Amino acid sequence: MKRCSISFETLADYHDGRADENAAQQVRDHLASGCTECRNGLAWLGKAAHTIRDAESVQVPSPLIDRLQNIYAERFRMPARPSLLARLSFDSRANHALAGARGAGEEAFKLNYTTDLHDIDVWQEPAGQTNWYLIGQVLPREGDETVQPQQVILTSESGSEYSVTPEMPEFHLPSVPAGVYRATLRLQDGEIVIPAFTVGQGER
Repeated sequence: MKRCSISFETLADYHDGRADENAAQQVRDHLASGCTECRNGLAWLGKAAHTIRDAESVQVPSPLIDRLQNIYAERFRMPARPSLLARLSFDSRANHALAGARGAGEEAFKLNYTTDLHDIDVWQEPAGQTNWYLIGQVLPREGDETVQPQQVILTSESGSEYSVTPEMPEFHLPSVPAGVYRATLRLQDGEIVIPAFTVGQGER
């Protein structure tokens, strides 16, 4: 089943008025495109907020609250999600003969990041005056098993978020403004983090 590219966290920030203008406009445009899943999610958030306001008027004894919180924490304790830090290992801009190898023009380039377990290949191609088209994949360093990210998220320094839920091992982010992002690639058994991922022809 196809999952929506707008994360629940982004939708909740939009509902509560916490989203910045770029993120809010992204949600508005997405809702205008007719996404039923996000419209239902927004309606659910409205009902949940109303229920929470009603619940705040109910006085629950503190000892009971403590007991319930302890029971919940014990029963639903989730295992820690391992997080792997990726480092830049290759930049084709340092080798002009390779920079245009994909055939997308001289400004296109390839970056490679590595962890102890993975290689992450990312192509960047111009998509307009200031935006870039990102194409990437995660490859295991040993074996030939396919790695398909469950979600790829780019978070800018201002908090703007661009995300995609890939339907195949190769992921695409068609139009991302140039800048520095925190990249998170969520896998089935953990996640890969690139703390300073540069989109566009920034500093190398």
